[in-house]
Amino acid sequence: MSANTRLLVINSASTLGERLVNLLLQVWLYQYLVKRISPEEYSLYPVLTSLFIFIPPLFAVFTSGFSRHTVQAHAREDDQGVVELTSTMFPVLLAAGTGLLVLGLLAAEFIGFIVHVVPERLSEARLMVVLLSGSLAFRVVLVPFSVGLYVRQKFVIANALTSLQTVIRLALLFALLLGAGPRVLWVVVATVAADAAVVLMTTVLSFRALPAQKFRRSCIRWSLLPTMATFGFWNMIGWFAYLVRTSADFLVLNRLSTPQDVTTFHLASLADNQVETTLQRATLQLQPHAVKLHTTSGIEALQGTYTRGGRYCLWAALFVATPLIVFRQELWAYYLGPTLAVFADVPLVMLLLLIRYWLDCPVFLAGIVAYAAGEMRNLAILLVLMSCTNLAFTLYLVGVLHMGAVGSALGTLISVVIWEPLVFWGFTLKLLGLKFKTWFQASVVRGVLPSFIAGLFALGLRHFTERTTLPELVLAIAAVGVVYVLSLLFLCFDDTERGEMNQLWGKFYSQFRAYKSVEVRCETE
Repeated sequence: MSANTRLLVINSASTLGERLVNLLLQVWLYQYLVKRISPEEYSLYPVLTSLFIFIPPLFAVFTSGFSRHTVQAHAREDDQGVVELTSTMFPVLLAAGTGLLVLGLLAAEFIGFIVHVVPERLSEARLMVVLLSGSLAFRVVLVPFSVGLYVRQKFVIANALTSLQTVIRLALLFALLLGAGPRVLWVVVATVAADAAVVLMTTVLSFRALPAQKFRRSCIRWSLLPTMATFGFWNMIGWFAYLVRTSADFLVLNRLSTPQDVTTFHLASLADNQVETTLQRATLQLQPHAVKLHTTSGIEALQGTYTRGGRYCLWAALFVATPLIVFRQELWAYYLGPTLAVFADVPLVMLLLLIRYWLDCPVFLAGIVAYAAGEMRNLAILLVLMSCTNLAFTLYLVGVLHMGAVGSALGTLISVVIWEPLVFWGFTLKLLGLKFKTWFQASVVRGVLPSFIAGLFALGLRHFTERTTLPELVLAIAAVGVVYVLSLLFLCFDDTERGEMNQLWGKFYSQFRAYKSVEVRCETE
């Protein structure tokens, strides 16, 4: 196994560990709040955070280009270039962060006109907006000094910091929720405090990893801005289009439907958000690697990474989605209890959201490939068209047909069915120079086969057995997971992947034996 592959495996494992901790926190938090506060109060959090999620793409005009050019400069061992990039970017983002803070204060004043908020929750909503805008402004200002871990691909440290952020957030949430009572405001307070602490630690560690990240007034090169801004503009457009697809649902439901539908969609999207976020975090480590690979070897060098990456994304996403889809009704019945009667559409909405992974995951690395090749323009245009399609269907299904959360999820699925296989598959294959048949067999067929086999097993298990208790349900899901893994190992791995698995197992076994021998010596002494 090469050093790069070993690094990617270690980083991926640390990402999965961090996401597991985060998932456990969110599973507990949402269940705790939905049973103790009103839908009107609960809906504030997803609505306001969805509003703020559109802010970071505006700064991607400079931050994305800055990150990519810093990776290139470091790959060329150009420390002076890193200093010039950092020095040029800091005053720009300092001004942007200040402007964001002012904008946040104005938004807090007029939040009642921006989103629908019941009068008794208006002051709480304003405080949440101020906290969220201040946290985001703080993070933006420190970006020029915070990319060292990303450039050096030290994602294990980055994931450890994210896990620490989750722990801090959890501790504050317990203290506030159990000490001051259940309020959705405490979620924002704990999140902002934990985020500020971890941003500071990330900045310190990033500077140590890449000491060339320093501000020197004499090293400001305004001529660098147009190049970074051109790349960043299209990256911003693509990011903004993606966020319209993922976050506009809450804003549409807030205006055209009920708080119950907002809460229903938020609960149902828990699994979808966790799967997608985990895939994004796990594949993020490929971004600097792909930039370096393209810089030294050209676009053809990314073909293998793209094909294997699509297959691995399918394996990971469908491992979670398959049992959730089959046992969705039982899972939500145990999770929500009697509250399921109020949010009866949650299982169906989750089903509609998870189905898209069969079509979306094969091209999950399209953004990374376009980013590495500097070809963001065409990808951004396609993402805009797809998001507009999604938004149009959502507005029609929610606003005209009054289908609520179900209509919002159905709009997302329809846009994916139209755009992913018919447009995005062909776009990425053309960009990389890959043949459809070769890629489809290696990435899609082998990617969905374990889900097909495990899904049939799960349907049979659900039909012929009863799951009257939670342990029986957990056992059934575990059995589906075992079938999935066995299908993966015996039917889908190629010789290279089996060899890499044998190397990993051999290394783990040798370290275990070394540990046991040390333990035996200690007992003897």
